[in-house]
Amino acid sequence: MKKNGFTLVELIAVLVILSIIALMATPNIISLMQSGKEKSFVTDVEEMVSTAKYMYKSESVRQANFTADGTGYKILMSNLNGTVPDTDPYGYEYQKNENYIIITEPSDTQAADTISKRTVAVHFKACKVKDGATVCHCLDSSDGDNLKTTDIRDCSYN
Repeated sequence: MKKNGFTLVELIAVLVILSIIALMATPNIISLMQSGKEKSFVTDVEEMVSTAKYMYKSESVRQANFTADGTGYKILMSNLNGTVPDTDPYGYEYQKNENYIIITEPSDTQAADTISKRTVAVHFKACKVKDGATVCHCLDSSDGDNLKTTDIRDCSYN
C-alpha cells in the first residue's frame, strides 16, 4: 500500500529547521531596516541642504529667509521653500524652528585656493515622546556637502 503525506516527525523536523533559519536571519533584517532609516534621514537632510543652497543663490530670497550671524548665513528648516517633511523615517517629528543650515562664504583674506570653497554646516534634530520622556535623533556636521559619513546620534531635547 502506498503511503500519502508526511509523518509527524518529518513535519516537526521541517518546522525546527525553518525556525532556526528565521532566528539566524532576524538580526540581519533588523540591521537592514535600521540602515535604511538612517540613509533616509540623511537623504532628507541632503534635500534640505540642496534647497537652502538654491535659495541662497538669490539675493532677495536670501535676505528674506536667511539670518546673517557671526559665522555665515543661517536658515531655519521652517523657512525653507518647498515641501519639508514633518517627520523623519523613524516617525520622530522634525524640530523645524531648531534645525538649521549655515552657509559660510570664504573671506578675501583666505588663501587663493580656498576662496572658491563655500562651507555648509547643518544641525538637524527630530524628537518624539517615548515612555514619558522626549528622545531625539540628531545630525550635526560642519561639512553639509558630505553627509553620507555623518553619524546620526541620539541626543537630548534642549
